[in-house]
Amino acid sequence: MDTKDICLHLTNAGITIRPAALQRLQQYIQETKLGGSVEDFLDDVVRQARELINSSSRSAGGIMILEEVHLAKILGQTLQDAPMEDDNESELDRKVRLMVEQSIVVLGAYTDFPYLEKGETDARMRVVKRTGAFFGEADSKIAAHRNHYHMMEEILLKSRGNYTRLIKGTDPNTGEEAKEVIEVAYINNLLGLTRSVNIMGTLLKKEEQSYYMEDTTKSVRLSLAPGAQLGKGFFLEGSTLIAHGSLINGTFIANELKHPPVSRVPVPKPAEVDYFGAHAYVKRKMMKDSTTEAEETLPQSRVFSGEPGNPKDKIVVILSNVYLDNHKIMSRLKELLTGLEQLQPAVVVLMGGFFVQPHRTCSELKGCFSQFGQLVSEFEGLAGKALWVLMPSLDDPGVANLFPRKPIPECLLETLHKRVPNLINATNPCRISFFGKEMVFCRHNMLQSCKRQSAFIASSDDPNNVAVTLMAQRCLAPISTAYLPV
Repeated sequence: MDTKDICLHLTNAGITIRPAALQRLQQYIQETKLGGSVEDFLDDVVRQARELINSSSRSAGGIMILEEVHLAKILGQTLQDAPMEDDNESELDRKVRLMVEQSIVVLGAYTDFPYLEKGETDARMRVVKRTGAFFGEADSKIAAHRNHYHMMEEILLKSRGNYTRLIKGTDPNTGEEAKEVIEVAYINNLLGLTRSVNIMGTLLKKEEQSYYMEDTTKSVRLSLAPGAQLGKGFFLEGSTLIAHGSLINGTFIANELKHPPVSRVPVPKPAEVDYFGAHAYVKRKMMKDSTTEAEETLPQSRVFSGEPGNPKDKIVVILSNVYLDNHKIMSRLKELLTGLEQLQPAVVVLMGGFFVQPHRTCSELKGCFSQFGQLVSEFEGLAGKALWVLMPSLDDPGVANLFPRKPIPECLLETLHKRVPNLINATNPCRISFFGKEMVFCRHNMLQSCKRQSAFIASSDDPNNVAVTLMAQRCLAPISTAYLPV
């Protein structure tokens, strides 16, 4: 068993293992004759690791990290000169990690986020750090589709479903018969094949009532065979899908159409390669470089230390459709805030829409937010201690209906900021690192959009179809940009 399989086994059990501990564990498995299977041995390691980690401070923020010193105790070894922290972790990275585990970090959609991109000279996925821009370049749409396809291909080939681009046969590395795999062919290789195969591609609509599957090699017309099986989720234009069938007269007749498998792939996340963005943002603030000063003027990203205590006792409250121009809702909102003050939440997320009639004058909009600020300021436990996150919907006032949605214009929130000092004017969507726990908030009626734009209707009306679609596509906006500009 290699390090990838070991790391995947522990990750599925909710444990993150340090690189030094992973090397020690793999060496122990290779050099020791185990009484049972490797999986049973790892299950025993997981059980003992939970007992050790739960009794130490290394489970801050709910993150269970298996250190080398913990593993030495489990294996009954003597660990000499082994620090509790990773040897490769610098002092700055350690401070950043502790800050993230002890703070609330709110990140706007236009903050620097490292992401994966396929290299031009090789087939490897590399990390690219680029600041999000509201207006893209001429090739931004093509690059977004290409990067999404490459990311989905990378995840598919590394999933536990045994998908591969190789031909089934003998494994050249071990000389043993390879496990049963699911072959995925490129569309360019369909010509001449007489048997049924799987293809993976992006669903496109090039002609009216005609859909195509397209990958990096070619595109082919797609048609569903009578009685074709449809997997869970919505099949939207622009989504990356897997189809099983055969090529007949230039048309790929699919007997089965489904989303790629939803599987958790272990990805190392040190501070310098942080895909969520919390560590990278906190690190830049600590370094106090030139970019930090520019970002601190933006209200969409902020680090909030809050009050010390056990993160498990902290509460996050989410409110939506708080219509500030509706007198009945404002009167009931006062009763709600009275109860919330007793709960003492750490974060209150306010999701739009905020107006029944958003097309109002600037003075009317400012008056509504000012009235809301006056109401919140009456509750000192909420206005001064809780972190308030204001996240607009696509119908709220601001820049055009584009996704991600920019924050509400600051000119409307001057009085609200004065009365609620811990207010963050966030984007939609936004990310919140809650004492190390990663959360993503998005406000959009995705069910309605998916039902309208779905190319094929699944046989079963599963209420989890939206969740399956978002998780399988690894995207909060899997709908075509023609209907939801991104």
